Amino acid sequence: DVYKRQVDTQKPVASLAPAPSIFNSANVDLVVSATDETELVKVVGNIRNAAGAIVLPAQAAASGTSGELVIDLSSLSDGKYNLRYNALDLAGNVAPTQSFDFTVDNKAPVVTVKPESIGSDGLFRNVSFKLNDGGKVDKVVLNGVTKDLSNSVWSDLNGVKPGMFGAVEGQNTLEVYDVAGNVTIVVFTLDTTGPTATVKPESKGGEEGFYREVSFKLFDKAKVVKATLNGVEKSLSPNQWSDLNGIKPGTFGAVEGLNTLVLEDALGNQSTHTFTLDTIKPV
Repeated sequence: DVYKRQVDTQKPVASLAPAPSIFNSANVDLVVSATDETELVKVVGNIRNAAGAIVLPAQAAASGTSGELVIDLSSLSDGKYNLRYNALDLAGNVAPTQSFDFTVDNKAPVVTVKPESIGSDGLFRNVSFKLNDGGKVDKVVLNGVTKDLSNSVWSDLNGVKPGMFGAVEGQNTLEVYDVAGNVTIVVFTLDTTGPTATVKPESKGGEEGFYREVSFKLFDKAKVVKATLNGVEKSLSPNQWSDLNGIKPGTFGAVEGLNTLVLEDALGNQSTHTFTLDTIKPV
């Protein structure tokens, strides 16, 4: 050992494994590797905060011609940091100290529904989102379909409706990622379908769509709000389930012969149903 210390003047070489400059501290470890022609003693890495104070000292004992230091960063809070690292060999030679600046971002993006969206409380005909993240929004994934964004603090996702990159009728899952890998998940439902109308059993008639008197059970998950019969409107109490009972000629817009019933839900979706009323006795 004495002999080695006398003749070994070659400094070790320390290097940092590729690492992103901004990341979630729970997802990334910094790895410092070192090599030496003779015998390493230790690999050192100290993390300093923006004020220059050491907040996370780390070192790993080494032997032989190579060694490695893995620095667990999970204790670091959001902010800017600097890693200074080197290595020491048995002869007392120290690798040139190197520096790496990085930012810890553990906050997920903020996703806000924009005012122009049609709907609320997770149920929409179409929906627009405002996206924000201090570390920059990177991409969105809608039902498994990825859309890259321009890596900005503010971004938008506008007019989402069925058929728009991955959006479907019914339940949708939106994942919003920032450049640090943090993700916010938003689940919402798209409803572009008008209310359903089912003929109730107490209706009189029904053969080939002809009725002497007909009643309907109405349903829509966005709540049925209005029925229009041959142009005559009838406001309904906003409920998912509703009824139109005892329709016959003279009932709010109903006429002898062909009738057209238009139903509308709270999102503005409409459905059209036709039926025929026949109350004239055979001749």
